[in-house]
Parts: sequence; C-alpha cells; structure tokens
Amino acid sequence: MKNFIIGFEEHIREQASFYVRFGHRILPKAVELGTQSAPDLFSRKSFLSLDSVQLKNFKVSDYFEVKLGGKDEIEDLEEGNMPLVSTSEFSNGVTTWRQPNIVYQPPAITVATDGSTCSSFVQEYPFYAFYKVAILRPKVKIPVDAFYFVAYLLKRERWRYVYARKFGKRRINQTVLFAPSRKGKPDFEKMAELTQKCVSFPIIKSFRKAFKSVMG
Repeated sequence: MKNFIIGFEEHIREQASFYVRFGHRILPKAVELGTQSAPDLFSRKSFLSLDSVQLKNFKVSDYFEVKLGGKDEIEDLEEGNMPLVSTSEFSNGVTTWRQPNIVYQPPAITVATDGSTCSSFVQEYPFYAFYKVAILRPKVKIPVDAFYFVAYLLKRERWRYVYARKFGKRRINQTVLFAPSRKGKPDFEKMAELTQKCVSFPIIKSFRKAFKSVMG
C-alpha cells in the first residue's frame, strides 16, 4: 500500500503541475491561480492511509461510457489556444495548442490507447483529443475529485500493455479496477476524499475555482 500511496501522490502532483505551468493559457483573464500552493509540488509528505478502506473490484463499463476522440490529425489543425490531448504521458497528455473543429467539454478522463499506453488524466477544461485517446464520462453521478483516483487506477494498468499492445476501447470497457467500496459498490465518495487529502490537491482546487469564476 505504501507504494500505491506514493504513486497516487505523484499522480496528483503531475496533474497539479500542469495548472501551474499552463493555467494562464486556459484562463482568458488574469486571476489568482493557487501559486501560493506551488511549493506543495515538491513535497514528499503524505497524509493518506488505506488501512481502514474496504476494497473491491468494479468493471469500468458499468460506471463509465468510453468513446474515442476526434478524427482530425494534429498536423491538420491550425495553431490556436485549445489544449490538444494526445498519447503523451506528460502535461495531462497535452502536447500542443490548436484550433480544433470539435471541442470536448469537461470534466472527463482521457486515456492513451497507444503511444504512452494507459496514460490517464482528468481534464477540467475544454479540450480536443484525437482518435488514439479514449474519453471516459460517468454513467452515474460521481464526484469530479474521484475521477483522479480512477485515472490513477487506469494508469496502473500499463504493465499489462507493454510490447506494443494497445489499450483500446474494448479493453478499457472490460478492465476491472480494484478500488474503495461500500456495500458492495465502488465508493466514489471515498475516492474523492482520498484525492482531496493529497498534498498538491489544493493547486487543482484553486484552478477549478479560478476557472469557474472566469467561465461562469
């Protein structure tokens, strides 16, 4: 469990760092963006514990709808201000900024089906993703903060897909994840709570507040 917690903290830290680096490109106005929490990116502390958490398997397709991104190739799109999510394992999967014909609305989980297979991130801003990226949206009401926990579980599936095996839509749907549970069902509230306890989570929370204040 110790390695799991260390990895989860790092997963949240990576997502938080994206907002520190590129938040100014997503927000059209100058707003306060959690830079006061930036030192937390370098902290190796953790207040997480799974000691009293019940765990059980759940199938992705039972709780999430999986669709693939758009058909437009990256090189065919003009330069712009919309983040483009590809199969990269860095910067929330965002590799460039374009003017796409299709814009996907947040919140969603993006998963690389090829390239850096299983690289999974939560997108809390409008974005474009091309066809080698799966976009997951919940079928039931799930707290956005729980998305980060699910994304981490999906990322951990990478060991199954080495040597050019792809993590396609069918395989994602069939994937079974081991997560906190309550009364035999996934406890998404507990997943959200664990995310909120991560040291660098305040940066994500700060971006979300800033984004809502600007976009309304």
